[in-house]
Amino acid sequence: MCSNKINEVKFKMTDDDVLIERKKIASLDQKELNLIFTGYAQCINSILVMTIKQTKDEEELVELERLKRLINFISVDERFIRTKDKLWASKDFILAKDEKFFLSYEYNDMIASDEKKEFIEGLIDSLRDRYINMTTDEKELYWSKAKKLIIYIAKFKKLANEYEADK
Repeated sequence: MCSNKINEVKFKMTDDDVLIERKKIASLDQKELNLIFTGYAQCINSILVMTIKQTKDEEELVELERLKRLINFISVDERFIRTKDKLWASKDFILAKDEKFFLSYEYNDMIASDEKKEFIEGLIDSLRDRYINMTTDEKELYWSKAKKLIIYIAKFKKLANEYEADK
């Protein structure tokens, strides 16, 4: 089955953890990093837009729009830094398109208790609710976007020479 590395990752990042990561990657090719961070952020945004378009409930739509604005207040590098290890730890499940994992995994251990927790939990809950009612084509689109996120993380890991350490 899929890797059990998901339990080995430090998920809850503090602002200090983000600063340490920023210092570690400061010497990397900034143009390449910017391409990775921007592509990753656009992909997350497209998943959110897809979710918004599928939402029929007006209250939930207002909440999703609020989440979208909150996400956009977080810099693209911080969004990447805070989420890359979580997604990378789940890559085997994402690449296998494991619906059971996506719909039943408890994400609380992955999310720091800070001001950003609400938007992350809200996004996960909305995606789960929408996913159940998606057509097969919509589900494929979702999984292709999730796979794209994994590809951006792999590009980063290669750039940062972290890729070999994961194998």
